[in-house]
Amino acid sequence: MGRHDQGGFSQARYQRHIEEQVKDHVQRSCQSLFDYSREGGVEHLVVSATEEVRRLVQDSLHPQLERVLAGWITADIESARPGEVAAQVMEVAVRDREQADGDLIEQLGAGLGNGEGAVAGTQLVLEALNRHAVGVLLACPDLSGTAVVCPSCGWLGLEATVCPIDGTSVDRYDDLLEVMVEGALDQAAGVRLIDREEVRSRGCVAALLRFDPGLGANPQV
Repeated sequence: MGRHDQGGFSQARYQRHIEEQVKDHVQRSCQSLFDYSREGGVEHLVVSATEEVRRLVQDSLHPQLERVLAGWITADIESARPGEVAAQVMEVAVRDREQADGDLIEQLGAGLGNGEGAVAGTQLVLEALNRHAVGVLLACPDLSGTAVVCPSCGWLGLEATVCPIDGTSVDRYDDLLEVMVEGALDQAAGVRLIDREEVRSRGCVAALLRFDPGLGANPQV
């Protein structure tokens, strides 16, 4: 029955048994993580796994989780101190954020250079938001100014007393950044507060576009 002279499972069978247990545990864990992501959402994922287990995790992760995988750490979850794990996760998160920011800035430069795919400056970004053309809003954290919003249709502007769309009296707000962020989130656009010269030099706000809304040239403010 596959037993050696001293009794018990043979070494080879025992090893296969352990490997199957590990594989089953990884698959169930990845499925549980995916189920959680469908309920609560996961924007960035850091996975702790040994080199031996990493391949199993890679093969078992759902494609949606693969897309948000920020990186790997090798901490022993059972014995590592929480501070040690947090430090490793933070290192991965910072590196992932820097890479993501670099990609966004590259897209912005290409879009502005080609005259399509991006706009910069307060007025053009507001117009793009009004046309639901914004894919990702890029804004400096200290963007300041006032804005007006139509309480009826949601039109956004800098200066007006009535909405140019439906004639409703507009509401005035002192926080331009908050108005832009809320406008972007209302149309399911991404938002990234980013302090980079490429954005700051263009009026502290820019946007990557879903489609060309036909706004013309890109002013600085």
